[in-house]
Amino acid sequence: MIFVSSLTFGPIIGGFAGGVGSAISDAASGYAYFAPFTLLIKGLEGIIAGFISNRKSKKRAVLAVAVAGIEMVSGYFLAEFFGLSEGWAAAAEVPFNVLQIAAGGLIGIPIAIILLKRLPESWKSKT
Repeated sequence: MIFVSSLTFGPIIGGFAGGVGSAISDAASGYAYFAPFTLLIKGLEGIIAGFISNRKSKKRAVLAVAVAGIEMVSGYFLAEFFGLSEGWAAAAEVPFNVLQIAAGGLIGIPIAIILLKRLPESWKSKT
């Protein structure tokens, strides 16, 4: 949903959906200690994807997902390496996070493209 939100509506809504939505999910599913990190990391992911995407080009959408994905994988690695995990044990999470980005892009980009074609102009972000 982060990529759907940011690629369709831009960085503000993408950042809010990514940060707040994901942090609430962490808190509700028993991972409240991750919530502050998730708020920042996933919020930045949505902001970055929304800024890079111009909501017209599929290539820009793919670039947006790739760059935002690098930020997300790096952010969680650093958060786990320096605080939430025990050092290099954080590396075990990297493949899962890469898979998460790949799945998000494979699902989010086509959905965003469909939404952008069907939503009225007034619903689309101009930023």
